[in-house]
Amino acid sequence: MNLGYDLCEVRSGLSAEDLWHVDKYFGEQGVSEFVSDEQLDVLRFPEDGRFALCQEFADWERLQELGYLHF
Repeated sequence: MNLGYDLCEVRSGLSAEDLWHVDKYFGEQGVSEFVSDEQLDVLRFPEDGRFALCQEFADWERLQELGYLHF
């Protein structure tokens, strides 16, 4: 268990599933912030293709580092 990710999630009030649904909505509108990897059913950062989030887990630290989240 990565306590840093858990604390970040608690502070934000968001879960990985919340982010997933938000980005899926924006993706349907053609304005997703992430690149969809449909084979693995995950979203990746457009800058480098690294894993960003899936419905069950988010890389909270990297999302904040790259400015996708502001706490």
